Amino acid sequence: MILHVHLICGMWAPEVDWERGHDRLVNVHEAYARGQRTKCSVCSSIGATIKCQVLTCTKNFHFACLATGG
Repeated sequence: MILHVHLICGMWAPEVDWERGHDRLVNVHEAYARGQRTKCSVCSSIGATIKCQVLTCTKNFHFACLATGG
């Protein structure tokens, strides 16, 4: 299955890596599947793939919501 995602969103998802030899992101499907179960702590919509870096924090974000300072 082909999946189209925002490049910046894919690159910030923790399970996604850049495969240098092929110039592509890998593990995008895993990040997408997790995002479909995860709500953003700013806008409350699903699709949040970025977890807070504070180990005790449970907040998740969309890249765009995080970038706005929310």
